[in-house]
Amino acid sequence: MRFAVVLTLALALSDERAGHPRWEYLVFGAITLPAWTVVLKMYGLYDRDAKRLSHSTLDDLPALFHALLLGCLLLWCYFAVVGPAKLASSAIILFGALALLLVLAGRAVARKGLLRLLSPERLLLIGTGES
Repeated sequence: MRFAVVLTLALALSDERAGHPRWEYLVFGAITLPAWTVVLKMYGLYDRDAKRLSHSTLDDLPALFHALLLGCLLLWCYFAVVGPAKLASSAIILFGALALLLVLAGRAVARKGLLRLLSPERLLLIGTGES
């Protein structure tokens, strides 16, 4: 869903559509939404929180950046081959930058909301000697 919003914003702000209406780009972009889920899943962005002690949004930045880099390259190729026209490089760069900011912000808001809903984890250390 976020990627559809980001694509809409990128197309509205770049305004380089080669004579095609914006809805055509949005329809072809909506087809790629399941592929974005697969790319982010391949980078472990949906599975890492249960495996880490620290749940910082900045820890996701390298994997998210690389996933968006790969995804933007694939999106550009997809529009060049299948789409109504090739997307301008400025639209792809704007899409990548907006996606990075909005996905990081969304993940941070989701983590803060989840921390408010869940109580702190309880822990019992058993052992002898000094800790």
